[in-house]
Amino acid sequence: NRQSVDVDFFNLCDPDHLVQGDPQRLVQVMINLLSNARDASPPGAPIRVRSEAQGQTVTLSVEDEGSGIPKAIVSRLFEPFFTTKDPGKGTGLGLALVYSIV
Repeated sequence: NRQSVDVDFFNLCDPDHLVQGDPQRLVQVMINLLSNARDASPPGAPIRVRSEAQGQTVTLSVEDEGSGIPKAIVSRLFEPFFTTKDPGKGTGLGLALVYSIV
């Protein structure tokens, strides 16, 4: 039932950066972040995943070319059931799940 746009995914992570954690939960985090990036992106847009290490910490970032997040809703992004998508298009649980894992 869901239509999605075609986007280009780019893995720009350093292969020497290792992330420790439950593999299934980490996959769920990435699926949710990449799905949100895809949904926010115009057709053909790139989505980049990058890694950065500082000491023993590795930070992963997902970057899209969507319109951005309005400041008025930033504080609500991780609330369960909060969504900016049209009715029936999202549950509002993706970022809440990401927040609970990381």
